[in-house]
Amino acid sequence: MGPFSDWDCDQLASFYADQTQPSAERGEAFRLLMPLIARVHAKVLRSFRDPARLKGLFDDDDAISLMAEKTLLYIPRRPFRAFCQVVIANRAIDILRRLRREPLASLEVNSLPADDEEHAEPECPQHRLGPWIAERRELLDSIDWRRPAYQAVFLVDQRLRRAIQLADVAAEDNALWFPEVCQRRSDLLAWLEPWHMHEGGLRFHPAVPPILDVWSLAQPRIDRVPHRLSGKDLVELLKASGDSTASFSHDQWRALTSRATRRARESIQDDVLWSCYFR
Repeated sequence: MGPFSDWDCDQLASFYADQTQPSAERGEAFRLLMPLIARVHAKVLRSFRDPARLKGLFDDDDAISLMAEKTLLYIPRRPFRAFCQVVIANRAIDILRRLRREPLASLEVNSLPADDEEHAEPECPQHRLGPWIAERRELLDSIDWRRPAYQAVFLVDQRLRRAIQLADVAAEDNALWFPEVCQRRSDLLAWLEPWHMHEGGLRFHPAVPPILDVWSLAQPRIDRVPHRLSGKDLVELLKASGDSTASFSHDQWRALTSRATRRARESIQDDVLWSCYFR
């Protein structure tokens, strides 16, 4: 029996990440993690449409090499399996994004000569977001909502959550991601969280206007510092906008968003996809 015989994957990853430990023992700890990494890699690939093609571009050896590097960043006492899933899924998504951007380019054509690499222009971050937005929208379209109210409240809630995320980002970093067409924060949120035309007419409660009108009501608040709006704030805005919305409460909002999120999660059962697109 080796020194790690009764260790779980979290303990093995923590030991490997500790570069003060002897290199031979760290290597043994990582070797014991390799079967788990291969299983996670296989599970992640199955969550994509064409796992066989993706495996040809990103096989087990690639995943193990990737995790040998990234596990050095692993934080002890965190779930290593979840860490591994996210790292491998992110690499797979990056590979698919490159294919979508350059579907006809061969490796030879796509590769820059060594002398020209330093002169290559960096890719604009907003261009990298385009495929992610399309993939996320495709997942939304696959959800069996059962009730239009769940779809409506989820769409609005996702924009509000994204606003909170963006409000926590440094202003200079935020500006880097702004597409040229997005002059206001609310425009950026609509670009990141697009709705189909018919979805704008959905309602999440009979006493509340269609969500396109709800968003129009929220826009001025979103566009002002601190560029965020909680569900409670939105309900107060709705109540102040007219008598018909007075019967809609914050408790109803919370109940609806909870049910809608649960319904979405039931439709998107893969943990990797959920964490990549809706965490």
